[in-house]
Amino acid sequence: KIGGEVAAVINLEAIEPNAFTQHDATLVELLAEHAAAALQRIKQQEQLKASEEIYRKIIESTLEPLVVIQDDKVVYTNEANAHLRGYDSPEEITGVPHTDSYPPEERERIADMAHRRQRGEKFPNRYMMKLLKKDGSTVEVESSITRITYRGRPATLSFARDMTQWRHYEEQIIALHKHSTKIAASDDIKAIAEATLDAVEEVMGFDLLSFLLAENEAIHSITNRGIKPIT
Repeated sequence: KIGGEVAAVINLEAIEPNAFTQHDATLVELLAEHAAAALQRIKQQEQLKASEEIYRKIIESTLEPLVVIQDDKVVYTNEANAHLRGYDSPEEITGVPHTDSYPPEERERIADMAHRRQRGEKFPNRYMMKLLKKDGSTVEVESSITRITYRGRPATLSFARDMTQWRHYEEQIIALHKHSTKIAASDDIKAIAEATLDAVEEVMGFDLLSFLLAENEAIHSITNRGIKPIT
């Protein structure tokens, strides 16, 4: 029995009457208990495999860059992470030490955090870090860490959010704030135009940038930057 439910039956028969003694019966009961324990272990393994399969499918379907780290190596990563770091496929960065994912100046800090977390020390599960790309450049990400069981053993699952776009938004907000401050202090059209072009130049690329003033049903150029405009 497993948990009060019959899992299997041992059927023992003999033609001769009273062929089995009480000792034989006790022996069979012990064998049944051993068999039940083994069946329970197999059932638990099957349940674990099933849950890991479901979890693996969830991981594989996510669009966010992620890695699974076990024994200080990358044992799984997805297409999104390979793309983020400039690789053609996840296989290029699977099976390597996880510290190879970081620039040299970050490796000691990241390795120390990983070891402290493995020892059970309380540590932030979300922090900023840099990832090393295939071409040697880096990309800043926000990393989210959680402990999981992978193939029956403890592992670390790490999600990465590319902060490049967030930094761009931050720069835009700062540029807007500076622009509003400058034009509030400006007392002529030229100063307002220059402040506006300054703000645009901080956050956007361009070939020609102009500030035009509509006045008396006509448009007048106040200032411009970049290539010489066609007149």
